[in-house]
Amino acid sequence: MQPMKRVFKAIRRKVQKEKSAKSKKIHDVSSSARSLDIPPDRSHTSIGSLSVGAKSGTEFLPVQLEPSLSLNSLGVSYDDFYEELPSFKEVVPEEREPLLIKKLRLCCLVFPFYDEASLANEKITETKDLKRHVLLELVDLISTTKTWFSLEVLKEIITMVSLNLFRTLRQSPLSDFDPEEDEPTLDASWPHLQIVYEFLLRFVVSTDTDVKLMKDHLTQDFVLRILHLFNSEDPRERDYLKTILHRIYGKFMGLRPFIRKAISNVF
Repeated sequence: MQPMKRVFKAIRRKVQKEKSAKSKKIHDVSSSARSLDIPPDRSHTSIGSLSVGAKSGTEFLPVQLEPSLSLNSLGVSYDDFYEELPSFKEVVPEEREPLLIKKLRLCCLVFPFYDEASLANEKITETKDLKRHVLLELVDLISTTKTWFSLEVLKEIITMVSLNLFRTLRQSPLSDFDPEEDEPTLDASWPHLQIVYEFLLRFVVSTDTDVKLMKDHLTQDFVLRILHLFNSEDPRERDYLKTILHRIYGKFMGLRPFIRKAISNVF
């Protein structure tokens, strides 16, 4: 059996496990963290007032940002979305990178999709739509333009993707949830998540990037957090994850042994 087929077979077995095995899953996650030199007792990373992390059972895996990048240093707020920024087609090539970095930083702001007070806030609702528009712009840029990649842009991309994807996962209220029989738990933040996943996919498969630079920033730590997102009960998210993991496995040969080992440890 081909290596990636074994990987996805393991993933399918994992998502079909009953939630009654929760305590065993927590033990497995802690064991995999020890084997990969990730301290299992780190609870989460707090960035400003935002707590971010990928959750599996009760275990959090902290998001590690570039040393110089955090929401505090980026100074991102809802009001920033109301600044009239030009489209990428409206600027000369020399101005494209600063504009790209600015829009990537805007998209680092993660919106509440479950808080009732926030859902009733018209400004937040409107700003969510503005973020979605900016995300679509980013997807279009890396899909249609060849001169967008640089080291600084790469760092900003990893930060934006990490802040949006590596989060606490919503769990089904059913203790014995079965993805084959029960209605899936759909993530309310999917209007943003879907575009971030599409952006990440196109970023990984792009031929306009420098693979050598990407190897230094698309790290084992990043891949491990991608793997833990398979705990999501939203089938749409798992479909994107399978495709992205497959592309990473195919493009970055140096990560293949780690991915196979991590699959065996986590799942």
